[in-house]
Amino acid sequence: MSAAKHQTTRPAQPVMHPDKERRANIELLRQLLSRQLDLHTRLLECIDAKREAIRTADIDEVTALCQREQKIMTTLNDLEIKREPIVRHLATLLELHLPTDKAITSGTIAAELDEPYKGTLQALAAQLRDRIGEVKHAHSIVRQASDALNRHMTGVMQSVQAAMNKTGVYERRGRLAHATPVMRSVDLRS
Repeated sequence: MSAAKHQTTRPAQPVMHPDKERRANIELLRQLLSRQLDLHTRLLECIDAKREAIRTADIDEVTALCQREQKIMTTLNDLEIKREPIVRHLATLLELHLPTDKAITSGTIAAELDEPYKGTLQALAAQLRDRIGEVKHAHSIVRQASDALNRHMTGVMQSVQAAMNKTGVYERRGRLAHATPVMRSVDLRS
């Protein structure tokens, strides 16, 4: 027998129809935008809770909320890494000639689609853009509150330290007359 008869043929990889491929990528983009919107909403909730924790000077809660924010931000970064190639691929499928050095937005892709995809993606992109703006604004407020609390705590610590340096605070052996622990610094920025 010849070697040609013994060769097995591999089934051809199915080639996705361009319309199916485009619809699949549009659906992936829709899912990613929805997930990003959800995560930004959760991030906004964390920021609001952190503002309240700062208001009440609950440092443990601030720390826990910062950790939750970090996890959300990591997930958002991962989603953005997934979104970029999908958007570039859709731009290629739609034959858009956009600059390669600039980021292609989901809104740009949505504007080129037919309904119902166009309206759905434009609405999601607009909601996400608005939510990101809300997150930035809320974050700047929390940052200001954190800085104000830090300045306040620094002033309190300086007042305590000045009071501790006065006479009568120490015993004859050099120990504090009232064995209370002294905190030297508080860093709310990290």
